[in-house]
Parts: sequence; C-alpha cells; structure tokens
Amino acid sequence: MTKNSSIIPLLAAVVATTTSSGTYVGNATKMAIVLAGASITSGNGVFTFDVSMDPVGTTSPTWVAYNRMVDNVTNTNAQTDTRIASKTLSSNTSVVLFVPDADMISLFRTTVTRTTDGAYSAKLLIQTDG
Repeated sequence: MTKNSSIIPLLAAVVATTTSSGTYVGNATKMAIVLAGASITSGNGVFTFDVSMDPVGTTSPTWVAYNRMVDNVTNTNAQTDTRIASKTLSSNTSVVLFVPDADMISLFRTTVTRTTDGAYSAKLLIQTDG
C-alpha cells in the first residue's frame, strides 16, 4: 500500500503567544510534530497541544488538552514511552514529538506561550494511506 506524507506548517517564527488554527488530521495513520526555537537568549517558549473529535468544518470545535505527546527521549527497553502535556524550548534548538498510532484525532492544534524572547515554529508531519 502506498503511503503519502505531508508537512503542514502550524506556526512560523512567531514572537508572541500564539495558537495555530485547527488542522484536519482524521486520515493520518502516523503523526509527528517538529518544534523549533530561535533567537532565544533568556526566555523560553512552552508548547501545548489540543485535539478535537469534531468533524472538519465545525464552526466552534470542542478542544481538549492533549497530554499524550510522546517525547523523543532516551529510555531503557524496560521503560515505556514518555508522554508529555507540554514541551519547553529554552535554547535555539529543534525537537520532535510523536502522537501514538492508536489515538484517534480529527483536529489538532498547538499553542506556544512565549516569555521574554525568541521566535517559535511548529510543523506537523502526517502520513496517510494512499
């Protein structure tokens, strides 16, 4: 079966607290998000995530805080994946987080809460069956 991949920009070098629009991900079989921070000298950006089960086109979706993002951290074979509700970037860096394959999501969005400085970006990577 053919797999299709898409990269969807959610936030592009924002310099204020910002929430992305809701992105339809209902056909995704795999999802990851790349978060980036730049021009950070003393502040940080805290990314949080919301999901909705409402259908695409819903005027006012019901958003729920998503606390199951899988962090890309080292652990032993005996440990399970590390799930997080937020990710803080305090230096000029990029990180990747994953959505567990079994989670059913229709809409996805992220918010970055910016403190003193920095520009923050987020890109959603989705894979769908062709």
